[in-house]
Amino acid sequence: MMMKRQVAWGVVAAVCAVLCLGARAGATERVTIEEAVAEALRSNPAVAGADAELAASREVLTGARADRLPTLSAGYYWTNHNREPVQKSALGTYPAGYKEESGWDVQVVQPLFAGYSLKSAHELARLGVDSEELNRLETLQQLSLNVRQACHRLLLAKRLLAVAEDEVISLTSHRRVAVLNHDQGLIPLNDLLKAEVALAEAIQNRNLAESETEKARIAINRLLHRDPSGPLDLADMHAPPVWAQSSEELEILAVMRRPLVALLRLGIRQASVGETAAKSGYYPRVDLVGRYAKSGDAPFADENEFTHTDSASVTLQASWTLWNWGKTGAGAAEQAHLRRSVEASLADAEAAVRQDVQNALLDRSVALKNITTAEKSRAQARENWRITRVQYDQQVATSTDVIDARSYLTSADSNYYQALYAYMDALAVLDYATGKPVVM
Repeated sequence: MMMKRQVAWGVVAAVCAVLCLGARAGATERVTIEEAVAEALRSNPAVAGADAELAASREVLTGARADRLPTLSAGYYWTNHNREPVQKSALGTYPAGYKEESGWDVQVVQPLFAGYSLKSAHELARLGVDSEELNRLETLQQLSLNVRQACHRLLLAKRLLAVAEDEVISLTSHRRVAVLNHDQGLIPLNDLLKAEVALAEAIQNRNLAESETEKARIAINRLLHRDPSGPLDLADMHAPPVWAQSSEELEILAVMRRPLVALLRLGIRQASVGETAAKSGYYPRVDLVGRYAKSGDAPFADENEFTHTDSASVTLQASWTLWNWGKTGAGAAEQAHLRRSVEASLADAEAAVRQDVQNALLDRSVALKNITTAEKSRAQARENWRITRVQYDQQVATSTDVIDARSYLTSADSNYYQALYAYMDALAVLDYATGKPVVM
């Protein structure tokens, strides 16, 4: 009997140990919003795509740089004639070549002048790298904003879920009291039915809040490039401090730092360089060519009884397109029109980013006011809920009064949390609107 007890306790201890280890292994590490942003910047596919685009632009720059340097090429040929080549003259016919002949050559070409097209192509490639760096920066800033807003949505959803659960608990308790009161004949049936309906509605709202919380968690996991169904424990945070800069200073920061504005400024420069590249067609192209060649009997051209076995030459060659039906001028005019278009877009973009700052400041101001109002309303709703429950217990208030009081408290709590996270959202948007640098 003693042995059986020891075995039983051993089994229980083993099961408890396994459960504890499983719980410990399944525990999810809590992450802050800043840590979530950092993880997204490391793992989100959009960042990898931006990095690849930047790497591709650097390869284009390498190619443009190579176009200005000497190029080395080599060639080989082997020919088998149907009969031996001959030279005919009045004195007779003489062999003029081999029936099988071969040759090879090595050539070096150094561009000397290309009407500024090579220089312009190199400059455009360099500007292309700058453009992709700005696109990558925009990707990082947009991703940072998306993650912060997604975190705010999850935190808000959790808060609203807690409010909904609290409402279900309160109305469940009220329904229990209403059933007892009805059984004792203290309240009519319709008061009990009101309690039943209110509880059912609260349960539906809780189910909806659970769904919204799950959706918000899935959205963050996608941004973090995690398993969508994986767990996520996000730490709540206090509202960050209010920006100290004035609206004018923030607008200046936005115009200076926003990648969108910088890209358009870069676009003006690209159009100007593109116009120079298009006008290069008005100029000749000059190349210096060095060539070494060898020809003779197949397959290695080691001997040649008919001419020199090898030869070397240096050639200065020039080409000039004198007429192409206005194509060169049209290309230059196209770039000039593009430059003016980008200049107009730049003016509109600067106004747009200033408006973004103003909108974010207005949203922040409204959220701050709503937080203050909601805090007062929340305290009043809690006191009203307390008083109404006491009155109901004393048969002074009706079931409708209790349900209304609970509804007011739920609404006040929800409004407070919505204002709080709207304020955090406004600050996140303000960071993005002013082009605040992203720390990886």
